Amino acid sequence: MNTDSLGGVVGELLSHNVFAYCKNNPIMYSDPSGHFPILIVAIIATIVIAPIVMAFAPTYSERETDKTQHYNRQSFNTGIPETYDDMQHSVSKGEYEQLPPSQSIYHKIGKYNKNNEKYVSKDGHKEAVFNPTTRKLVIDPVNMGTYNFNGPKDLFGLPHLFRDVIPYYIWGNSPDDPTNFFDRMKVTILGPDSVNIKGY
Repeated sequence: MNTDSLGGVVGELLSHNVFAYCKNNPIMYSDPSGHFPILIVAIIATIVIAPIVMAFAPTYSERETDKTQHYNRQSFNTGIPETYDDMQHSVSKGEYEQLPPSQSIYHKIGKYNKNNEKYVSKDGHKEAVFNPTTRKLVIDPVNMGTYNFNGPKDLFGLPHLFRDVIPYYIWGNSPDDPTNFFDRMKVTILGPDSVNIKGY
C-alpha cells in the first residue's frame, strides 16, 4: 500500500488516501505517483489538439473572404423556375424536388411565410422557395432559397454542413438578413414560429 501523493498531512495517517496499485506498480513500472494518466491528457491536449485548432482557426482576412464568398453564392443560383407553375412542371419532369416541411424550416420564418415550399434542383445545388398562396418566388433576405456549394446528400451531408449551413448560421442569407445567429439557432431548436421579425 502507498499513500496518495496529492493529499494528506504528515503525521496524520487518516488524512492520507491510501490505495493499492494494480498495473501502475510504482516500483516495477514508470508511474511512481499513480498520476500518469493526467499527464497523458495534458500532453495530448498541448501537443496534438492545440496545433490542430491553430491550423484550422481562420485569420481575419480569411473570415472576410469566406463571408464574401458566402454572400456571393446567389450569383450561382440562376436558371431556376421563376413561377409557381413552372416549378411544378420542373418537379414533374424530375428536375427539382419539393422538400418536406422539416427540411424547410429556415424558409418559413414569419407569419406570412408559414406555408412556403422549398424546392431543390436534382443535383442539390439550386434552391427556390415559393409561397403557394401568392404563387410567387420568395426573394426576401430571410426566407429566400440560396445556392448550395454542396448538395445535402453529398458525403452524408458533411460538406453541405461546413460550406452551406454553418456560414448561414454565422452570417445569414445576405447582408440584408435581419435575423442574427441566436434567431437562427432558435429556429433550429424551437421551429420557425419562435422568431418574430417585423415585416415577415
